[in-house]
Amino acid sequence: MAHKYTFTVTPTDLVRDESGVADPMKVITDEATTLHDQFVAEGKITTNTSGDEDENGAYVQSIIFIDSATCDEYLAAMAGIGEVEKSGNSRSNHSREDV
Repeated sequence: MAHKYTFTVTPTDLVRDESGVADPMKVITDEATTLHDQFVAEGKITTNTSGDEDENGAYVQSIIFIDSATCDEYLAAMAGIGEVEKSGNSRSNHSREDV
């Protein structure tokens, strides 16, 4: 069964490194983009949508995986490259559901 992972992205909450310097236009690292693209190319991600930005630049993003186990795999892979530490502050309101 397909599995949907949804979260709010707030670019202004992004801290990219120890210096505290952030690039709010880049809410995912190059390594994470490559990893995400790999999941898409392998057919493990079927849909990736972003909602409209609010007045603060925040938006809701949803990723639909082929199943719950693949979502677990994706989150573990992102943690494995340190994406949570690099851009995790910009994400909140995480939810998951079978669809």
